Amino acid sequence: MNGNGPSATDWGPPSVAHGADNGPRVAASFNLMAAVLDGITLPELLTRVAEQARAIAGVPLTFIALPAGPILILPLDTGDATRGVLAVLGRPGAEPFSPSAARQLLLFADTSARLVQLTEDQRASPRRPKPAGERIVTLHPPLPPRRM
Repeated sequence: MNGNGPSATDWGPPSVAHGADNGPRVAASFNLMAAVLDGITLPELLTRVAEQARAIAGVPLTFIALPAGPILILPLDTGDATRGVLAVLGRPGAEPFSPSAARQLLLFADTSARLVQLTEDQRASPRRPKPAGERIVTLHPPLPPRRM
């Protein structure tokens, strides 16, 4: 840079605030650009993109889903807490999810979130043995004899 234009940390969309906090993003972007120029393979690049995004965000998990088709990202939300997300991906070139399908998946995600919460609550509570009369017994049909 010759000092006449914006600094490297000022690069980015005009709607984004610029400043010192852009350093990690810019450094990661330059590292990825250098890797591309050095001939990195696509799987290696995508792995690095996910790793850099995870480091910038300070989160334990990122993922890239390719090839991309229609996608729904649904929160597993109970109203009290978000337990995770459910990502539903269609095939590339497929029609977007219909409003009906999206609604069914949203309702399913809501139910699933409550089941996740219930499971977490059960795991956190101490288990007491059930009296013999309260135990559930599962009966299975007999297996056919094995032929040798």
